[in-house]
Amino acid sequence: MDRGELLERIRSGPRTVRPEELCRLLEQFGYEGRRKPDHIYRYTKPGHRMITFPHPHPGKEVNVHYVRRIIKILELELPEHEG
Repeated sequence: MDRGELLERIRSGPRTVRPEELCRLLEQFGYEGRRKPDHIYRYTKPGHRMITFPHPHPGKEVNVHYVRRIIKILELELPEHEG
């Protein structure tokens, strides 16, 4: 799934996003991430602010608040024709 398809899938169902999907999307936008022992995902990209979100309980989705915030950040990085 390319980044456009994945972004659209996450946009259309922000309440059903698993952490693996959100991590994959951030990596497709050029962010590098790591999960610290405190269960927080941290993604960085040169010239951009760090993106963080907590790891949900096993089998659960990422809180919709974090998903929507990350979507807004990534949409600002899209070229005009891709948005």
